[in-house]
Amino acid sequence: MDVLVTGATGFMGRHLVRFLTRQSGLELWCISRNGGQVDGIHVDSVDLTSYEEVAQWHRNKPIIDTIFHLAALIPSSSESSESDDMFFNNLLMMKNIISLGVSDKSSIVNISSSSIYSMDNNVPLTEDMLPQPDNLYSLSKYTGELLCDIAHMRYGISAANLRISAPYGPCQKVQTVINVFLRAALESREITVFGSGNRTQDFTYIDDVIQAIWLACRKKASGAYNIASGKAVTMCELAKTVLHVEPQSKSEIVYSGTPDSQETCRGVFSIEKARNVLGYVPQTSLENGLLHCMDAMKNGG
Repeated sequence: MDVLVTGATGFMGRHLVRFLTRQSGLELWCISRNGGQVDGIHVDSVDLTSYEEVAQWHRNKPIIDTIFHLAALIPSSSESSESDDMFFNNLLMMKNIISLGVSDKSSIVNISSSSIYSMDNNVPLTEDMLPQPDNLYSLSKYTGELLCDIAHMRYGISAANLRISAPYGPCQKVQTVINVFLRAALESREITVFGSGNRTQDFTYIDDVIQAIWLACRKKASGAYNIASGKAVTMCELAKTVLHVEPQSKSEIVYSGTPDSQETCRGVFSIEKARNVLGYVPQTSLENGLLHCMDAMKNGG
């Protein structure tokens, strides 16, 4: 079976490539904007926003059975999430991937985001609730889902949209709240919490994300699935758990006195559909996931 990973040099892409290399019977193809290598696996440089580059890459390649679409422009801040370029480029990438998938009758596993929901209510969000993206990045992810749904209905290809909630894991380069808290604890600096500390998020360990991606592939699933740990925590609880996994730290949790721009966020997700349809069962607790991340950080990762 020939499979393609887009965005192979990103955080999730690298972990997925490593996982796929351990599976038997796969011929693995990898692309990203800048190319490179992942643990010795070659990654082709392809601009997915260019139909011509995608077509050129595809020429003389075998039929692709499954496309894992992880490539996306991801915001570095709330301001960058409103970028027109980010919105249109993410849609161009999705359009070109669907064109490739339709031509080869490929299954598509599309990595979407839990940010497409409105998260102001402390109730479990389910896939049948109407998404309410509040920025252009989230809108690009939801529109990408709709394009996959159309391809599934019109051309009969399998197209699963995985709405990942706050993925984290070792060697994640983005400055997430987890990395900020872990680094502060490692260096015995104050762990600063904004607002009341009651902002809530469901952090999903990378191994569980990869499990969900592989299950969606094996099941040839279509439609939307929430992928989360199923156990949301507040920022205060996260800070306390970080100190629990690093008991030698002299850090203290302090409140900045500065409002949290996401104070009302309540990232609580139902994962029952993924459990029932895909067989998805999260395996890594927040505490164990943080331990893995801290160990990597101590070793320079």
